[in-house]
Amino acid sequence: MRLIIGTTLGELLDFDLNNLSCPNNQKKLTNKGILGIQFIDNMLYVSSNKEILVCDPIRFSVRHSYKNRHAEYHDLLVEKNRLLVANTANNSVEEFTRRLGRVRIHKIDPPSPNRPIIKKLNYNHINSICRNDDEYYVGLNWLTQKQYGPSGVCITDLEFNEKRRVEVGWEIHCPRIIGESLYLVCGSSAGIKTVRHPPEAGLMRVNGDFAGKLIYKHHPNIFCKNFTYSANKNNFYLMGSDSALRGNRGLSDGHIIVLNKNYDKIFYSRLKGHGGFTSCEIV
Repeated sequence: MRLIIGTTLGELLDFDLNNLSCPNNQKKLTNKGILGIQFIDNMLYVSSNKEILVCDPIRFSVRHSYKNRHAEYHDLLVEKNRLLVANTANNSVEEFTRRLGRVRIHKIDPPSPNRPIIKKLNYNHINSICRNDDEYYVGLNWLTQKQYGPSGVCITDLEFNEKRRVEVGWEIHCPRIIGESLYLVCGSSAGIKTVRHPPEAGLMRVNGDFAGKLIYKHHPNIFCKNFTYSANKNNFYLMGSDSALRGNRGLSDGHIIVLNKNYDKIFYSRLKGHGGFTSCEIV
């Protein structure tokens, strides 16, 4: 089995899952950070800031691409007949065919729904989406109009009609349903910014009434934006960068944290020369 990692420098790194100290292969795909990767039907779907790509999973050759210079794409979700990508800039989830034909834009109401969506002034910094049966969970990095405060999840039906919003975590990324539980990662900018949330960071497990608990805490100087899970190994793989201002993230080291099924750290690696690690997928 292999672990594919996306970096702040726009590279894909290919690791043997049993040797995470050095990649076996690497390829630069884009000039922007890679923020989402999903493997399905023997293809890799990759989202970057202004671009979405479909690649073969061995040589990372690009088969299809879509560019939008006005977008700020983040994480993605690939389903049987469509691809969904979080567009942070306009508080939306964009829907595509699997060959990257854009179908429609699903707008998510900003914190003040009767006012226009304006980046950083009236938006939620949407960065992720996952599915739970007949509902989508859209990750709201900002639950309100204030950054570095509480985060939340917007719960919708499968046509993106909003049902409700719930507060959960802070500076959240990468909600994932594993088994019957919702997991996500909480970052902390406490070392570089004034925050209005706990100064802790790590992997959070969320129960049925959306009460979240950090089940693993790492040093807040590491900022994790993505994780994946291996059912075969019963391990969680967290990807991180140095906690840094946005303009310095390309200079970051990459961090890999592996947890076992009891959420104990069983492996840690810090790699230089590739930028920060921002997305991952097991193939």
